[in-house]
Formats: sequence, structure tokens, C-alpha cells
Amino acid sequence: MDLLKGLDMLVWRLETFGFLFQNGATPEERVRLNQNLNASHP
Repeated sequence: MDLLKGLDMLVWRLETFGFLFQNGATPEERVRLNQNLNASHP
């Protein structure tokens, strides 16, 4: 169950951040979002 939940979160993140990137996120925003993603994965 945890694996499925983790996979769902990964897909959600990819969709969310991909959507933001497609809509013209600035390089600074991309860096900040990537840092947030990396921080959530020990």
C-alpha cells in the first residue's frame, strides 16, 4: 500500500510541476520547486 501511495505522489508531483513548467515558470521558480522535491526525498 505504501508503494502505491508513493507512486501516486510521484505521479501527482510530475503532473503538478510539469503543468507549472509548461505555464512559464521562471528558472528561479523551477529551482525552488526542485529543491522542495529533493527535500521531501531523504
